[in-house]
Amino acid sequence: DNKNKINMWMPRMAHRPAGRRRMIQTSFSRNTMVIGGNYYNSDYNNNHRNAVVAGVGGGGGGIRWYNNNANVGCHKKKKSFFGSPSSSSLSMSSSADVTTKTNNSNSANTKTTNAKNNNRKNDIPPQFQEKKEDVIVQSKVVEGGNWNIDSPLEWTTTFGRRSKEYDARVKEIATNNTAGVDYVGKTKVPAVTVVDTVEGARRVMKLLMKCPPEMFHACDTEVMDIDLKKVGPVGNGIVTCISVYSGPDMDYGEGPGTVLWVDNLDGAYGVLQEFKEFLESPQHQKVWHNYGFDRHVLWNEGIDVQGFGGDTMHMARLYDTSRLTTAGGYSLEALTDTLLKRRKTPMKEIFGKPRLRKDGTPGSIIDLPAIEDIQRDENLRANWIVYSAYDAEGTWLLREELQ
Repeated sequence: DNKNKINMWMPRMAHRPAGRRRMIQTSFSRNTMVIGGNYYNSDYNNNHRNAVVAGVGGGGGGIRWYNNNANVGCHKKKKSFFGSPSSSSLSMSSSADVTTKTNNSNSANTKTTNAKNNNRKNDIPPQFQEKKEDVIVQSKVVEGGNWNIDSPLEWTTTFGRRSKEYDARVKEIATNNTAGVDYVGKTKVPAVTVVDTVEGARRVMKLLMKCPPEMFHACDTEVMDIDLKKVGPVGNGIVTCISVYSGPDMDYGEGPGTVLWVDNLDGAYGVLQEFKEFLESPQHQKVWHNYGFDRHVLWNEGIDVQGFGGDTMHMARLYDTSRLTTAGGYSLEALTDTLLKRRKTPMKEIFGKPRLRKDGTPGSIIDLPAIEDIQRDENLRANWIVYSAYDAEGTWLLREELQ
């Protein structure tokens, strides 16, 4: 009877590869139930040598366990899981062992396990003490880690952000204008509303916060101090500016249909924070191209972006899955070219400089100045603003095309 009950969950395994099903099926006698999972076992025998991991396996019916036996389809004393893990599978600096109570009190192994559990229970705070219908939590704080047993989710509030050491240097890096040029309030670009002061930001914010919830705002960031060939945006980079385009009817101060461009370098450093309320507002729909990147770099700045209105890169993938081989892929440059007939000009074509050969003549290799150098250069700044502003406008137009 118990064997039949154990096999009740097997019909739902049809979508998994046969080899993986066999791997799980042969390990029944050595695994216990997952809290919220789909594995049923009403009796525990002497062969149980595994600990259940709580909170994993629900919904998708995944099985996750710590295993002390090397031949059960997972590495010895390592985590292994099949199916869809829940959010509790996020990494944290603690060791988590959660064991279920067994009904086989005559087993010598069970008695030993219960004795160990009772000894460990003395070190557990009252809120985690065992109840008759619950499991025993045996988590331990790791020295030097970021997990606080009194506030278990506190570590998630800064997860993925820049390190404290990096944050301490951010202002110094973002305001290191070696040229000494003060361009705050002096840059004028056609069809773009440039905001580089707190006063200007607050004026525009009043307009943004009054926008109706059905309006879409396309946003794009530019980032310095990051080498994407070596690292990702999680905890890396500094936002130098952000562009917002809200459609042909939105007037930020320079007339309808202009793009909002917000400076965040040198004398304008910190102006970005004035738009935190708008960027975190779930009532205002923001559209992005490669949302994950912008989401991370703004999270580095302490801004938790809400109000997701779409990602044109993924919308384009749904629209045409063959673009990687037929139309140049899903970059903003390729999409604006084929779908809008208004190609985004690559940075190298605008700001690139030929590397000089030994004889002093221009070579074929094109070098691109650093983002911050382009944004600070008096001769390049206006073109830079136009370039980054079109990223937002092109994203908005793509969403209109792809919706």
